[in-house]
Amino acid sequence: MPYDNGVLGQGESQGDVQSAGNKVTTSAAAPGDPEYSLRDEFTGRTAEDLARRLSATTPGTPETFQQRALTAECAG
Repeated sequence: MPYDNGVLGQGESQGDVQSAGNKVTTSAAAPGDPEYSLRDEFTGRTAEDLARRLSATTPGTPETFQQRALTAECAG
């Protein structure tokens, strides 16, 4: 996410200049929509806003993954 002049979502991203006021969204960007993201929520806000939100967030439950044996199907 670009960050220029103290504003999240403003600046250069992958060679293209973006402004927080005219953000290009890849999601529906509406609160309550399953595609709504942290990026959608904080574009146009300050890094301090993001830091406060992250500091107040409770970590989720870690997931455990089981390692599977390599099979002929996986070996290709």
